[in-house]
Amino acid sequence: MRRVVEIFLAFTRTTRHQHPHLRAVVLNYASLLFDMELSLPDVQKTIAALGPESLANLTQELNKPRPS
Repeated sequence: MRRVVEIFLAFTRTTRHQHPHLRAVVLNYASLLFDMELSLPDVQKTIAALGPESLANLTQELNKPRPS
């Protein structure tokens, strides 16, 4: 899943246009990290490490409460 995010980020950086599925892929990756029982700060840190584009417009989604 991380590799898919990296590929879509590379597309975004190369073309200077956000890949149409980037947001969904990052959210899916975040969901996977949550399912692996990472905390919200750890998920944010992991995604932010991929680059600033990965967190663009996603902060609100990541901060939403997750079902237990």
